[in-house]
Amino acid sequence: MEMTTPTGAAILRALAPAFVPLPPMRLEKTAFGAGGREIPGRTNCLRLLIGEPLEGADNQAGLESARMCLLTTEIDDMNPELYGPLLDRLFAAKARDASLVPIVMKKGRPGVSVRVLCDETRRGALLEILLRHTTTFGVKTAWVERHCLRREVKEMATPYGPIRVKIGYWGDQAIKAAPEFEDCRRAAETTGAPIGDVYRSAERSYENARDEA
Repeated sequence: MEMTTPTGAAILRALAPAFVPLPPMRLEKTAFGAGGREIPGRTNCLRLLIGEPLEGADNQAGLESARMCLLTTEIDDMNPELYGPLLDRLFAAKARDASLVPIVMKKGRPGVSVRVLCDETRRGALLEILLRHTTTFGVKTAWVERHCLRREVKEMATPYGPIRVKIGYWGDQAIKAAPEFEDCRRAAETTGAPIGDVYRSAERSYENARDEA
């Protein structure tokens, strides 16, 4: 059964590019209406809320927020050697993050909770990977909000070569920084230096540049 008209769908797409939880707002107007068609199993009603968004701490801090999909499944009967290739497949399919969490399942069995964070457009492909490449028979889906610090990447000069450093900002204040591990690894392999020395050198280079600014 058609639940909207092409015109209605176009208006929704233009006014609401994404479906997200109701944001904090100062409500100004509200409207509620009921349609005349009887739809089995559905309430044929529409509610409209109009208001001004409240400036919360996340807006003031300039956080980058996005609605994402969290796929989760619990496994207690898979060869542990297969989890590494599974994570490789998930990241190759553009998972934003993937993790393995040890858990205790029914009958006291040790198991693993596989958790995958992804954009809505990648949900289908990642769901197929979980169902095809693990022993699970089912996957749970949940919608979550992810909030990230605004980031900037700067290249720092070190005795081991240039190393990129990722900087996180709360508002206009830089509150943390981390050298890119792959840059440190390559520099360590090239120079023969311990990777820890390369990492700490990049940290000092960033701190010196920050203090001089």
